[in-house]
Amino acid sequence: MTEPENLTPPPSVVPNTELVAKESLDGDEGPGPVYSDNTQLFFLEFCQNELPGQATLEQFARLSGLSLPKAAETADWLWQEGMIQRSPTQLGPVAFIPTPHALAILARPNGPEDWVSGKIPHPDKPAAQIRASLQGKVPAPLSNLLLWVNILVFAYGGYLCSQSWDTFWHYLAMEDSDPVVKQTLLTMGLVTGQDWEEGKWWLPLQSAFVHIGALHILFNGSALWSIGRHIERMFGPGPFLVMFLASAWLGGCAAVAWYPFGSAGASTAISGFIAADSVWFLMKRKQLPRKLRLLWQTQVMVNLGLLAMISFAARVSTAGHAGGALAGAFVAWFWLVSPQWGAWRGLALGWLCLLFGAAGVVAIEVARPLNSKWQSYRIMEIHNRFTRPLSEWENETLVKMMNTHPALRKEGQVNEALLRIQGYLKEAQTLGETLFQPSAFLGEMGKFLFGKLPREDALCQEILDAAISLLEEERDFIDSRLRLSQEPFEKIEKGRQRLRQAVKNASLREKAETNMEKDGKID
Repeated sequence: MTEPENLTPPPSVVPNTELVAKESLDGDEGPGPVYSDNTQLFFLEFCQNELPGQATLEQFARLSGLSLPKAAETADWLWQEGMIQRSPTQLGPVAFIPTPHALAILARPNGPEDWVSGKIPHPDKPAAQIRASLQGKVPAPLSNLLLWVNILVFAYGGYLCSQSWDTFWHYLAMEDSDPVVKQTLLTMGLVTGQDWEEGKWWLPLQSAFVHIGALHILFNGSALWSIGRHIERMFGPGPFLVMFLASAWLGGCAAVAWYPFGSAGASTAISGFIAADSVWFLMKRKQLPRKLRLLWQTQVMVNLGLLAMISFAARVSTAGHAGGALAGAFVAWFWLVSPQWGAWRGLALGWLCLLFGAAGVVAIEVARPLNSKWQSYRIMEIHNRFTRPLSEWENETLVKMMNTHPALRKEGQVNEALLRIQGYLKEAQTLGETLFQPSAFLGEMGKFLFGKLPREDALCQEILDAAISLLEEERDFIDSRLRLSQEPFEKIEKGRQRLRQAVKNASLREKAETNMEKDGKID
């Protein structure tokens, strides 16, 4: 995020001490007040020490030696900070008094010094919040912590891929087609459709700490360092953490719902921060001075334009960015409209997190039967987990044994083959259950909520049916100890041709829709 130029207050002045001394001598109450040499603090002390209705701009200009426009600029700056207000007892020209917030600061030990240094921004004044954020004097520990967690996770992935220079280079260069790199990313938390179906529901959130390549962590890390710290200073640590978790979760769920082949990255949360900053500006823009409003509007438009441009780039999860932005915008809106809720505000924010959690689950469970990418993903999963290992085993072991005369077959080989076939049959049935039913970890609630969604996938079902039929033919052939004859071989060969044709039909559709995409999306 690009930041606007620092908004410096009017220059400090030295009070007109001769005039202060003269006025104190003319009075009857001894020496007058000693004023600070900071212009803004001087004005505050002046408003506090003058009688109500007498702290006017003209009097301050005469006392400080400033011109009347400079005095008005100082008063405007303090008003933006929420430090002064109009006096209710003014009789002539406009007069000012300190606000309760300013009086509390002046009464605190070291309060004036902390306010001058920017450590005490007014919580209800947008200009003061922006100024404090840009000056960087408000701490942002959570964003720093999250940044270091992302860096350490990426470094750990580099350590896992350091067994060879080529593998390590592939890890840095975003070449996740390397089997070792792919397995490393899966180990660290890259989320896929298979992970969700196996009950690893936490991975959409965990994937926000996983990055695919050095450029990925560099861009997301720099964005987290700039806009993450800014959002934490503007909203506070609690809302910032909720915003990060909600955006990362909903963005991760949206990413896997739209693209189940794999996605990872912290830009789901960063998209939420950009959206939150935009919501903050839309809701607070009328309270900003014109110059600052125009400047901040430019920054918001630039950030939104960059986010939109990056979201539609190749290998970037558009859905993940959209989901993260939606969550961040909603959390920001809720936090800005609910200050009067008091202690209930935090509790309501917790319930809001549960709402986003449910929304993520619904998004994936609805996408699984309806999104064509999930149908293509099922084809790839059936091929990787079932048909390919089955074909390799048949070519290497089963065909050779079936061509051997039953009398010459070893009993152990026959039993092992039968057990292997039984295992493949069970795997086919398990795939049918997991691929075409609601996720198992949802239990009966999942069946009740999502069980009636249309889940027919003719091509995937055709593969499994052909494989089951072939396996049963092979099992019966081996188990019955049939002598070599042409009829059983013809049945088995027809079964293999049927399976090959089903796989070919499914592969053609999958190539047409996704071009056999296997690379992970970056968020």
